[in-house]
Amino acid sequence: MKITKRLLSLLCSAVLSGCGGNGLLNKIESRVVATESPFQELQNISTTVSVEQFEFQPTRIQVGTVYHFTISNRDKSYIKNIALYVADENKLESFKMYPGADHTVVVEAEMDWEKFSIKSVNQIEISKELVRTETLRMALKEEPSYLYVYGGSRIPRGEYMPGYFPATNHGFDFSDLNFAFRHLRDPRSDVEVGVAAPVPPGKLAYTGNMKMLYVGEESYKGRSCYRYSISGRGVGGRTGYLLVNQRGGHFEYMELDANYHPKFDYFRYELSSVSQMTREQWDSHVESESRRHFNDHSFD
Repeated sequence: MKITKRLLSLLCSAVLSGCGGNGLLNKIESRVVATESPFQELQNISTTVSVEQFEFQPTRIQVGTVYHFTISNRDKSYIKNIALYVADENKLESFKMYPGADHTVVVEAEMDWEKFSIKSVNQIEISKELVRTETLRMALKEEPSYLYVYGGSRIPRGEYMPGYFPATNHGFDFSDLNFAFRHLRDPRSDVEVGVAAPVPPGKLAYTGNMKMLYVGEESYKGRSCYRYSISGRGVGGRTGYLLVNQRGGHFEYMELDANYHPKFDYFRYELSSVSQMTREQWDSHVESESRRHFNDHSFD
C-alpha cells in the first residue's frame, strides 16, 4: 500500500475530528439527543450546502451496470445480498435480500446532481406471491427550507432537515454516496458528507457528518483503489475505512464499526461482481432472485 506523508496526521484526525468544517457556507449548530443507538439525532440545525469538490460527469455513469454487493457482520455472519442497478443518469435501483425475510426489497432512488444527494426514494416490498407493495416514499423539499419528507406502511410519516449536502442515507446502504463519489473533482482529497439513518423510535433523522480522509492507494483483489479513513458524529463517533475503485469510482469495500440494524453489530460492505443488464434483464433478475429466495426459505 502506498501511504502519503499525511498518514499520521490523518489517523489522528480520524479520532479527533468533529462534524464541523472550514469554509462552510453556513455554520451547523446542533444539540445531540441521546438514544440507545450509536446513531444520534441532531436538532436545532441549519443546512450547509458545500458541493464544490464535486462536478457532475455523465461519462462516469454507465447505464445498465449492476454492482453486486454483500453486507455482513465482521465475521461474515448474517449476509445481506444487494444488487445496485444504474437505471439512467439520475436513477438507481437497489434490490435487497435479507436472510430469512418473508419479502425482498426494491428501492428506487432519483439523484439531485446539484447537491449530489438523493432527491426522492420509493421503497417496494415483494411478497412470496410476488405481489409488490409500496412501503416508503421520501422526497426532498427545498422551500422554505431543505426538508426530507417521508412516510409509508413500514414507518410513520415524518420529516427531517438535512444538516449538510452532499448527504447520504445509511438506510440506503450508502448506495447514494457510492453513486455520487465518482463525481469527485479530486479523489485524492478529504471528503465530508451529511448522514441520515434510522433512529429510535422508528424514524429517520440527520445524525451529523461523516468524514472520509484520504490516506493513500492500495491494491484490492488486483484492482487499484483509493483508501479513506472514516470517522465523525454522523456515524455515531465510530470509525472505519473505505476503498474506492480508481478507474470506475465505485466502492469496492467498506468497513464501519456501527450499524443501525439490530442483527448487525458491524457494517462490512463488499463488492462481489459487476455485470451489465438491460431493463428487461434487470426486472427478470429481480423476479427470479425473489423466487429463489422464497424457495430457499420456509415461512410457515
